[in-house]
Amino acid sequence: MKKIYIVAMLFTVFLLSGVEPLWKNISDGGAGKKIFYLPQFSEFKEISNQDMLFFKKIQAKAEKEKALAVILELDTPGGSVDTALKYISLFAKSKVPLVVFLNPQGISAGMIIALGADRIAINPLGVIGDAMPVQQQGGKIRPIADKSRSGQEQKNKNIQNEKNVKKETAVDKNIAEKILEELQKHQENSDNREEQALADQKFLTVFYKVMELLAEKNNRPVKIIRAACDPYIELKKDIDGIEHKSGSPLTLSAKEALKPGVVDYIAGDRTELLHELGIPRAELVEIKKDGFEQIISFLSHPVLSGLLLTLGFIGIFIEIRTPGFGVSGTLGILCIVMFFFGHVASGASEWGAMVIFFVGLVLLLLEIFLIPGFGIVGILGGGCIIFSLLSAFGAGNFNTGLKVVVLSMLAVLILCIILYMYVLPKSKFFGRFMLTASSGEMDGAAVGSGIENAIASGTEGVTLTPLKPAGRVNFAGQIVEGRSYDGSVIAENTAVVAVRSTPFEIEVKPVERS
Repeated sequence: MKKIYIVAMLFTVFLLSGVEPLWKNISDGGAGKKIFYLPQFSEFKEISNQDMLFFKKIQAKAEKEKALAVILELDTPGGSVDTALKYISLFAKSKVPLVVFLNPQGISAGMIIALGADRIAINPLGVIGDAMPVQQQGGKIRPIADKSRSGQEQKNKNIQNEKNVKKETAVDKNIAEKILEELQKHQENSDNREEQALADQKFLTVFYKVMELLAEKNNRPVKIIRAACDPYIELKKDIDGIEHKSGSPLTLSAKEALKPGVVDYIAGDRTELLHELGIPRAELVEIKKDGFEQIISFLSHPVLSGLLLTLGFIGIFIEIRTPGFGVSGTLGILCIVMFFFGHVASGASEWGAMVIFFVGLVLLLLEIFLIPGFGIVGILGGGCIIFSLLSAFGAGNFNTGLKVVVLSMLAVLILCIILYMYVLPKSKFFGRFMLTASSGEMDGAAVGSGIENAIASGTEGVTLTPLKPAGRVNFAGQIVEGRSYDGSVIAENTAVVAVRSTPFEIEVKPVERS
């Protein structure tokens, strides 16, 4: 499972780094120092990979300008665990102290992100918790939980206090490598229930450990944090300061979270937050998305990415089916460029992916129009195109990229068939360029409309255009679309013979004269 590898990677980062807090030497009210404030640009929305990449840019900018800290505002019901863990990975490597301001909600993945920060603040009306991981399976969302742990057995296995956890986390650094080796043995997407349960347990083992390490990093109550992730943890008022029965993940109000130290501050707005942080005199630099950044977020969204790919390939297909190079080809190439531009500008990939795409496209076109048959050049071209499309999404978004590319290619295939058979031949604009069957005063029937019966195998004709491998062929006054039978190039004014008729074209080969 992809999530397992990401969590295990983070586990390694925290073990080897010693999870030391970055918040140091903040004094004199922060006078003359910058605080980068990254607001949430829309209310109460799920975390997204696009926002994570934008945060990555701001984090780099803050480090470059030696900002005092970065404040990330969140108001979220949750979102992808993968994305939350990517945030955590960025936090772990940050050279600038980070504050997460839950304004007001930090549910599910929002809590996971907040725990990775050096300080957590929350709106007085805010809520934090319910960080139990879930998985989408078969169109349904199911919780990832250890179902074998329940009832009295689980009550007897609640985690110990923070002192015991510290001893537990001070293990040999090789434990991370051992966990990774163990996790890699498991095959993804198993249909076997026992294997699925084992995979869940392995994921949860590492996930819970990372949550405990995040809690310990800033002296937060480990058991309470664990209860927000694990529905089988029970808390007692006299021991833990909070009463909570097992059976559901813990969710806390702002006041409930402040008392045991789950959050550090309660603040109604950013000004109050600066006072709580002890830096009221710091210069608050609010980050805003300009028009360019909004366009980038729009272009890199998976839905629009898929649409751009579909339109791009449709445009290229129409251009191949018509002579010259015109509007459809230009629009198709433009859509492809916009697809790559959105992902490159968002930070998901580099320009190399687009270069590989066009190298692959050139190879594919060479195979179609110049090189006889379909061989290694065409295969390399297709491989380059698929590789480039997946690379555009970045290594961390392989699953998303795979879904978008597969669905786009299916849409392209279906639309190309519809266009070729039903739309383009009847279009007034494209009908002028479509290779049609015509004879005498015939207005022209589209290829595939009666041609199978009109031209029998063995009928001789003459090429009116070069066949590379397709072009026009004249069979006794009837002009149809012909294609070289073996994919070879046939010159203009060459005598050919019909070998086979298809609903779309006539396959021909040069006449062999004895």
